Formats: sequence, structure tokens, C-alpha cells
Amino acid sequence: MESCGALIGRRPLLAALIGLAGCAGPAKITLRLASRGDELAFAPDRLACGAGDRVTVIFHHDGRIVHDPHDWVLLKPGTMKKFLAVADAAPEGSDGVTAANAAMVLARTPPCSLGHTVQVTFTAPAAGDYDFACSIPVHGETMHGILTIS
Repeated sequence: MESCGALIGRRPLLAALIGLAGCAGPAKITLRLASRGDELAFAPDRLACGAGDRVTVIFHHDGRIVHDPHDWVLLKPGTMKKFLAVADAAPEGSDGVTAANAAMVLARTPPCSLGHTVQVTFTAPAAGDYDFACSIPVHGETMHGILTIS
């Protein structure tokens, strides 16, 4: 597929404008990740997309032993430490997202049971590096990563 800039340089103005119409608007991106077997970790732990993209994250809870649910939570910049402190203090059996940390969440999947798959669709925020983590108490200490938005 040609880039939008390449269309302008090689076509008459009207054709270029028609071609550019296809370049307008957000891209639709699908990102896939899973729990890394029975470790409390995401695989992969680094994801990327563009600002304004319509992103669908598909998360699969892989493994054989760990039956705790997992989720994928995208966080506002600079909130990871506080978010995890609140999640870790949540009552046992909680998914870790409470009234005290819910405002730090940009997007999240529902909790996912062993062997199942969940997803969330959202519009990617402004460019930057965004932390993501599992919100289940104590999971996020090792089960986290970075979404780089360009």
C-alpha cells in the first residue's frame, strides 16, 4: 500500500485528494497478548500503535496451574505505582480496580479465567509510553508492560 505522501507526488491533484481520503481517520489495530504460561507475566510485554488508532487488545489467559483470573489494564501516565498500591490493598477476591484507582484507567479488559480470551477496544491516546498491568492484587508487580504510542 502506498503512503499518503507518495500519493501526492505521483498523481494529479484531484486523484491525490481522492486517494488521501483513504488515509484520513484512525487505523484499526489488533494487538494480541497472553499470560506467559503459569508465570505472572505478559507475553509480549511491549506493544505499539499510533495515536488515535482504534485499538482492539485481545488477551488470552494461558497456563495450566495458575487459576487466578488476569486482566489487562492501560494506565494514565505516571499512575502505575499508585494504581498497583491500591490494587494490592483491595480485598481478596477483588479484581483490584476500586473507586480509589478507577480514574487512573484508560482501558481494561474484563477479568479472564484460565484458558479463556477477552478483549477491549479503545481509541489510543496521545503519543507516549503508557504502562499496562494486571490489576488482580499482587499480580501487577511482575505482570506489567509498556504500550508505546507514536
